[in-house]
Amino acid sequence: MDARELKKQLLAEMLIQYQGIWDNMDPDAQEEGMSYLMDIERPLTKAAKNRYIRVMNEIVDQAMAKAGY
Repeated sequence: MDARELKKQLLAEMLIQYQGIWDNMDPDAQEEGMSYLMDIERPLTKAAKNRYIRVMNEIVDQAMAKAGY
């Protein structure tokens, strides 16, 4: 496996792991993380939460596709 392919695999694995950790967090901790990353004061709107989840899922899906999952 060359370095370029390894980079794709590592990125996909790391994003999958992050998503798994995030999914297992309690809702308050999730909102705290979302608030911090998006630089938005809490409480977050439903739209902001949905946007975070949608973008995270898109990034993971794209990384998995590039890695050949």
